Amino acid sequence: MSYFPAFLKLDNKKILIVGGGYIAYEKLDHLLDFTHDSKVIAPELSEQMQERITKEGLVFEKRKYVTGDIAAFAVVIVAVDDIPLQAEIFKESKEYNCLCNSVDSVDYCDFIF
Repeated sequence: MSYFPAFLKLDNKKILIVGGGYIAYEKLDHLLDFTHDSKVIAPELSEQMQERITKEGLVFEKRKYVTGDIAAFAVVIVAVDDIPLQAEIFKESKEYNCLCNSVDSVDYCDFIF
């Protein structure tokens, strides 16, 4: 399968990041160049991620992902090592017409970046 190169306009698009480690931080860092309408859900945060969330005034919930969390989001970034969770969120994203990027799992991605 190949990917069609495209650019997304993220104005008025809510972004959910699931995960709080280094990879989640890298994704957040890139997204902040285009939007600040982001929320992070993770049971734990790296120090770098915590500092960035605080600095940018982003919404953070310290907990595990729960089915339904993506209902209000246009894009979800799944930055966790838990492949079954990546698959679950990807499947759920289809119900909500939410674009999904599961880090390092192209089988569970609508797009890559």
